[in-house]
Amino acid sequence: MSEVRMEGVCQRPEKLRGQPGECSPEQVRECHGAEAAHACLLEREQRMLREVKEGMGFVPGPLLAMSGRPGTLGRFMAYGKGLMEEGPLSAKERSLVALSAAMALKSADCILAHSMKARKAGATEEEVLQAVLIAGMIGNTSTLHVAHKSADVFSEEPVQV
Repeated sequence: MSEVRMEGVCQRPEKLRGQPGECSPEQVRECHGAEAAHACLLEREQRMLREVKEGMGFVPGPLLAMSGRPGTLGRFMAYGKGLMEEGPLSAKERSLVALSAAMALKSADCILAHSMKARKAGATEEEVLQAVLIAGMIGNTSTLHVAHKSADVFSEEPVQV
């Protein structure tokens, strides 16, 4: 994705409340009618992508895709931050759970990102490996469960549980 450079540019300064870059999504809609045309949101998206790249060394594909629709990446990142930075689980535990989910969903970028986060949060190589193996085991049994319940491939008569 090519980086958009529109920092501080407001196409309708007469409607600007505050400084460029501080516009809420409501202000953007009021001013422009569509978020895609607004410089403030475009610059925020680029700043978020730069921060991700600085922290991880790469930008996962799904985040690049979200950044193509201004406003989406910011909402997604805020949602993820709330879940991944708070709660009763430790940072390491949250990262290992996220890694397991990424494994189950077969998301290569997420697997890489969450394994890196787990290691940064103190997970050992053995802990990362166990999270990966557990996710693989659940993925395998999930396939068998679907076959058993949906396709009834194991017997001529449905099993009543």
